[in-house]
Amino acid sequence: LTVAAFGPAAVRVAAAADRMVANLVSAEQLAALRSQLDAAPADTPTRLAVWVPAAVDPAPEAVEQIRRAAVAYLAAPGYGEMFERAGFADLVARARSGAHPGQLLAEVPDALVETVGALGDVDEVADRVAAYAAAGADEVVIVPSATDADPGGARTLRALGDRLDVRSAPAGARA
Repeated sequence: LTVAAFGPAAVRVAAAADRMVANLVSAEQLAALRSQLDAAPADTPTRLAVWVPAAVDPAPEAVEQIRRAAVAYLAAPGYGEMFERAGFADLVARARSGAHPGQLLAEVPDALVETVGALGDVDEVADRVAAYAAAGADEVVIVPSATDADPGGARTLRALGDRLDVRSAPAGARA
């Protein structure tokens, strides 16, 4: 059983699962979630996975795709506070005041995208993946940006597969 969790109550529930997953978080926030998860009472350790949007040598459309995904999380409890701590308090306040998503999208800076994603050349992306692992992720799930410049994220996945220690799925697992 995998539980998506972010707030303290959800993390306590996730501690009873096989795996907890976090999405669109900074490496620093993931470290805090790891600490909460490890402190929660559980019979067995719970694995922690993080979904990280990624693009190697991203086209502008790849950055825009991640920017769009972040807009939905700006006002969300827990996520908003994470974005505030990362230096985007004004944007969170606008989101929580009811600003139109289109207006927010125009205001999301590249720095916010870089906070929750892995973008750049293959070494920069690999370093970001390593930062999530160092922050306590047992599994880093690469969510490749799929654009006309990189259909299906195939170029990003190939580049990372060549650069990272990527293990194949266990026998019997389905892709």
